[in-house]
Amino acid sequence: MVHKKVRVGASVVGVLALMLIVTGCSSEGDAVRVPEVNKSSADPVKVKTDLWRELDAVQELAGGEWTKQDSRIPNQCGKPGKAFSYNGTRVMQEQVADPKALADAVAKSWEEKGFTVSRQSFAEWHFGVTAHLKDGGEFYLSNDGTDHRFFVSGTTGCYPGDYLEIVKNDKKELKEREPLSSPSPSE
Repeated sequence: MVHKKVRVGASVVGVLALMLIVTGCSSEGDAVRVPEVNKSSADPVKVKTDLWRELDAVQELAGGEWTKQDSRIPNQCGKPGKAFSYNGTRVMQEQVADPKALADAVAKSWEEKGFTVSRQSFAEWHFGVTAHLKDGGEFYLSNDGTDHRFFVSGTTGCYPGDYLEIVKNDKKELKEREPLSSPSPSE
């Protein structure tokens, strides 16, 4: 019975810490980070593709099955309607035998790519790695602590661009990829 209480307590601590990290809150009471708009423009397709490739690279490094929760539509950032960013998350479906080794490998990979890497740990079982990109983007890898499953999330930098036009193009691309209706079982 005591073991279950510790495990539930660890899960609660993990969820609370994750909420603080994801919302951008820190012990100093900082507000959510508002990204600065990059000076140079970027092709939205390249921006989201680069994000997804890096998330894919973490998946490949870790191995196993992951659930993709990538946003196919951009987020607004900077002045409303004048800038965009993308985000994505991947959630591991299997346990990792050595969570510290995975966190070390991802940190090393991100450092080799020139990202500024920092580590966070709020408990013996927690391994968090953050990579800050030169364009203002960020990647974050963390485990939940109870069963050593990881997630990795990423946000691109904020780039100038016509947000509504980019959304329109992304929705058009999605519509072309997905069938308008599913086939009838009787056909």
